[in-house]
Amino acid sequence: MALVGFLLTLVWAYFAQQNRVTREVQARNELNIQVRALAESVSMDLQMAGARAVVDIDGKAAYVPAVVDDDACSADFSGCVVVVPFEENDGVYELSIVYATSLRATNSCRRIVYHFDPEEEVIYRADDPCEATTPTLDSFATRFLTGVLNLNVTFVCTPASEDEDAIEAIDPADCFVDGYTAIRQAVVLVSGESRGRTNVSQSLELTTTMPNTRSLE
Repeated sequence: MALVGFLLTLVWAYFAQQNRVTREVQARNELNIQVRALAESVSMDLQMAGARAVVDIDGKAAYVPAVVDDDACSADFSGCVVVVPFEENDGVYELSIVYATSLRATNSCRRIVYHFDPEEEVIYRADDPCEATTPTLDSFATRFLTGVLNLNVTFVCTPASEDEDAIEAIDPADCFVDGYTAIRQAVVLVSGESRGRTNVSQSLELTTTMPNTRSLE
């Protein structure tokens, strides 16, 4: 009987270990999908920043003048991407992106806002017409993602002169002053963790070009 009990204990321990490994692998895979989804969503919106042309129902290119209005990107495109850092927004990080999209039959000028609350580990995403007021947390219909530990975007600024070097900036407004004329690219860093009995965390960094933030003037 002692031998049988010992063997049963080994079997139970084996299956318990297999169960833990399965849960951890599943949690890691799910987290990888979530982190990548957020990083790719932010990257795609940033790549669109400043886009001012759409394809109409006849398949022809049409410009959307609202993109360069003062309450959107403005004529020099310095408002296409706006960051409100944690320290200036009660501990909440906000990333606002303006562009025109052919996916909307009306109100094709859109303002996308990512709202990251690190205390709740939650990301919200708003998609409003450019003329809409800046959304508050209550105006977001759904949570975009939970379990987010960090969302950070770094911008690489394009110098007006070829003799100058590109610089990195946390504030995209720095890419439009002191001899810099546009945002060359953005580096998006996302970190997340699984919720539940598993303790899994993961980070992903993506780099995207931003070709539409240079003024045509």
